Amino acid sequence: MVETAIAIAVVLLILFGGLQLALIFNAALAVSEYSYVAARYAAVHGTGSNCDTSYNSTIEANVPTPPTICTSGFDGCSGGSGLSISNIACTTSTGSSDSTINSGDQLTVTISYNLYKGNKLFLPTDFLGYSLPFISTFKTTPISNSTSVMVE
Repeated sequence: MVETAIAIAVVLLILFGGLQLALIFNAALAVSEYSYVAARYAAVHGTGSNCDTSYNSTIEANVPTPPTICTSGFDGCSGGSGLSISNIACTTSTGSSDSTINSGDQLTVTISYNLYKGNKLFLPTDFLGYSLPFISTFKTTPISNSTSVMVE
């Protein structure tokens, strides 16, 4: 009887741990994809615009969010659910920073997503008084991805 309870507990821990990792990796893939699409949109449509976070609203309005992170568009997904455009930066061909998106610039867009705010973490951060460091790390540290593209 005791052996069965221990075996069931171990199997459930492995099962739910695997499901949690699948959700984390799926969110990481979605953030990576959204970072690329946002950078590509800014590179194609942003020539002449400011190369800073003031361009965020244009990207948010025109680039659809990944459905695995948010199904109601960026407005319903931003803020409380943890998806945000952290940074937009431009580098000229000479290597200096620029405040305007120009043809030939290297444009870098950084996207971050907090798994805890986005309700992607279902395992508790501490279990029977023991801290689960892998899960508690994602509670405070967002997933982020930067993508650099050449402006056309």
